[in-house]
Amino acid sequence: MKINFFLFLLSVFLLVNCGDMATEEQKKASADKEFKENINEAKEDLGGAIGNLGEAISSLKKKHNIEEKEPVSFREMKKILPDDLGGMEQTDNEGQTSGIMGFKFSTAKAVYEADKAKLEVKIIDIAGIGKLASKMADWSTLDIDKESKNGYERTTTIDGHKAYEKYDARRQKGKVAMIIDDRFIVDIEGRNVTEDQLRDAIEDIDVRKLKRLVD
Repeated sequence: MKINFFLFLLSVFLLVNCGDMATEEQKKASADKEFKENINEAKEDLGGAIGNLGEAISSLKKKHNIEEKEPVSFREMKKILPDDLGGMEQTDNEGQTSGIMGFKFSTAKAVYEADKAKLEVKIIDIAGIGKLASKMADWSTLDIDKESKNGYERTTTIDGHKAYEKYDARRQKGKVAMIIDDRFIVDIEGRNVTEDQLRDAIEDIDVRKLKRLVD
C-alpha cells in the first residue's frame, strides 16, 4: 500500500511538472512567433516609409524644379580660403562632401586666429537645391533690421548678394553670411573681433573665383 501510494504521488508530481514544462514551451513558442510577426510587420512598415520618403523627395524636386547636380569638390573650395583673413592667420582647415535624402553638399572650413581673436569660415556648395537655400540659411527669407546700444542684426546686401550681419559689441562676437547665385553659402563667425574685421573677412573671400568653379 505504501509503495502504491508513493507511485501515485510520483505520477501526480510528474504529471503536474510535465504540464508546466509543456506550458512554458508553448509560451516560448508563442512568444517567438509573436516576435517574428512583429519583425516582419516592422520590415513592411520600414519598407513603406522608405518608399513614401522616395516619393516625397521626387515630389519636392518637381515642385521646386530642383536639378540633380554634383557639388564642387571641397578641395577646390579650400583653395579659395586665403592663408590670412581679417588680419589673422589660418590655423586649421578641413572639408567634406556628404549626402542626405538624395541631396549632396560640399563644405570647406577654415579657422583663423590671432591672440584671442578667432574667425571660423565655412563655404557650402548646395549644388542643385539652391531654391531651397532658406532651409540652410533661414535668414535668407527674412527682412531684419534691429539695433541697440550693444549691437545690431540685419539682412542686407554685400556686392549685390543677399547677406546677413549680426554683431554684439559688448561680447565682441558676431556673424556675417551671404548667398551667392543660389549656389554657395559663405558663413563667417567671429569671437573677440571687431565688426570691421568681420566685414573685411567676408569681403576678402574671392567670390569671382568661387563662381568660376561652376562656370
